[in-house]
Amino acid sequence: LDGGLLTRRIALRLHARGAPAEALELVEASVPLQPSAEGFYLQSLLLPPEERESVRAELLERALAEDPRFAPRFAPARVDLAIHLARRGELDRAGAELRRAIADRPFYAKAHYNLGAVLTNSGRLAEALASFERALEVDPDFLETYPTLISLHLSQEDRAAAESIYRRLVERAAGSDAAARARSLLEGGRHPDTRSPGTGDA
Repeated sequence: LDGGLLTRRIALRLHARGAPAEALELVEASVPLQPSAEGFYLQSLLLPPEERESVRAELLERALAEDPRFAPRFAPARVDLAIHLARRGELDRAGAELRRAIADRPFYAKAHYNLGAVLTNSGRLAEALASFERALEVDPDFLETYPTLISLHLSQEDRAAAESIYRRLVERAAGSDAAARARSLLEGGRHPDTRSPGTGDA
């Protein structure tokens, strides 16, 4: 068994048992000895929330540079990196990473969703709408996309389109939090922030 793989498995077990600091320490000690894309990526995931965004982004970039042959497996890393880049205002780079993630894994809804968020923040609303719609095409259960689309349609004063999206959501998940947020939007509540990439599960 590969030593680096064994270390990563042990670290994941430690993390699952509620020892994240020990898991991170183990990975940080092993990565310099056996650099790997998987190791850098795991290290980025184990960093505590208070760690600087720049450190997390650097680890993600190193993971992707270490072994590009496994790009499809690292589409989530590209999305994570794009989220960090967008939060730093590097929208062009964020968009490029998201498009690479989509090229590697075309049916990854989170990548399409976050590309829509980046495009929204860039003022490219028609392209953003297409990205959000694509997220729903590949995964109709990616529920966060529905209120986001509704908000965007309402911002363009297209209530008919917003109501159509709401009906699709109700048919799929009437009792969900997403449906409640969507209903609030249609009733004149506060719009969700579609400008901040990072919403949704991988």
